[in-house]
Amino acid sequence: MAIFSFTSIAGSLLAIYLTHRIYWEATTGRHRRHFAKQHGTLPVPSRAPTIFPSYIPDFGLDFIIANYRAIKAHRFLSQWAQDLSVHTFSVSALGRHIFVTDDPENVKQVLATGFDAWGFAKERVDQMSEFLGHGVFTNEGKAWKHSREMLRPCFERQNVADVGMFEKHVCRLMELLPEDGSTIDLQPLFFDLSLDIATEFLFGRSADSLARGEKRKGLETFVEAFEYCCDPFKNEQYEKWGYLGLLLPDPKQKICAQAVKGMPRI
Repeated sequence: MAIFSFTSIAGSLLAIYLTHRIYWEATTGRHRRHFAKQHGTLPVPSRAPTIFPSYIPDFGLDFIIANYRAIKAHRFLSQWAQDLSVHTFSVSALGRHIFVTDDPENVKQVLATGFDAWGFAKERVDQMSEFLGHGVFTNEGKAWKHSREMLRPCFERQNVADVGMFEKHVCRLMELLPEDGSTIDLQPLFFDLSLDIATEFLFGRSADSLARGEKRKGLETFVEAFEYCCDPFKNEQYEKWGYLGLLLPDPKQKICAQAVKGMPRI
């Protein structure tokens, strides 16, 4: 007689699920229901499936795949504009319940009036600190306030109104445009322009990604690493295994993170 059978395993898994569900409802669920009743919170609409039929449990894969397809097709913003037509929605992704909103009052609550009650997700801190270090985008509490105070002088009126700094980089861009009327792809040049202005504005020195010739050679590693960190599809595992590769560790990640860490922290 087999010790384990399909029935016993299924029964055990069901018992574990029910126990976990009862515990969650008695603790977290109870707290959330009390909070919703206290503040008059209305139910949040769920995002309608766009890939799998609504009657098939997809564990949030619909949401994840739809977003990666949108990124790859260069229509990520339009995808989110469509999703946020209801301004606030919820979605379950791989066991995590996520709320997404662009409602002004909700954003105000998170970033201003109720700021102390909200924090960064652990995933955000882990991923962004890999190449941004611990600064205004990854710190919380007193450390975040310290980083914000360091940035405050950058946004004073006299610094924002310094058009001379913009002129220098724009002139570099103009020098790279052909004068014979030939066609040129402006997108990478505008990317380099934005990077040069932002790094000089925030760090006090430019990445000089618009430079050419000998000056460019020392920057190629940094620019390549920066682009890699900003693009989830610049992943060696993804190129080899497709979507499955996004869940696997990428050996190039640490190399690129080290190259980007050469820039000052904010």
